[in-house]
Amino acid sequence: PGLLMSLNPLGVGGFRCRPDFLYRKEFLRKKVLMLDGLLNYGVPNKDVKGSAGLTFMYAPKKFGRLEIKYADEYGFLNSYESVTRTFSMSNYVNQKSYGIGHEIEITNGLYADVFCELVKKTPLTGIQFSEWSQEVFKADNTVTDFNPSNLALISLKLTYTIKQQYKTEPYKKINLGSRYPTIITTYRKGLPGIYNSVANFDFVQVQIKDEFKIGTAGHSKLNVYTGKYLN
Repeated sequence: PGLLMSLNPLGVGGFRCRPDFLYRKEFLRKKVLMLDGLLNYGVPNKDVKGSAGLTFMYAPKKFGRLEIKYADEYGFLNSYESVTRTFSMSNYVNQKSYGIGHEIEITNGLYADVFCELVKKTPLTGIQFSEWSQEVFKADNTVTDFNPSNLALISLKLTYTIKQQYKTEPYKKINLGSRYPTIITTYRKGLPGIYNSVANFDFVQVQIKDEFKIGTAGHSKLNVYTGKYLN
């Protein structure tokens, strides 16, 4: 992003700078290698976080790609707290994650995406919170102590764009969009025991996305989704 977009005055511990980068290399037969990353530096505490990802498009006509990801960031301890507690410093933790995934087009418009992830959460240490967060969150603005936890997760996603239009070139396929919506079905599972994982859940989500034009009013976007835990 631009310089202003990389600055976050309301980050964990106060002002943070978040520059990112992207490197893209195209090979013969339109195969593509991409390396992206983000540096997240906290000025008051001089703490460094960040993430990096490597993606290889090995089958351009089927959008077949492999990816690996690493992140060391601040995450949420719980995602079901009240609005105030969700964004208070008491709900932030250190979070490291390692992931590997694969995506490919099965048939025109239908994509399958599998992503496996290992996550480790530990309490915050050595962070002095900013004055504004002390004023806003008051008693909730304290570090939460808990036993470090590991999560092993797998995500299976099917994306289908109805009557997807496309064109082909000698070594790749180019999607041209569709007049119909895209339906995304996602299944996520926590795998207990693996990597001493404490995650044990099954979650299903269905999402419908569309972009359309209404007369001269411009473009409109539709994004509807629902989900449910199965246990």
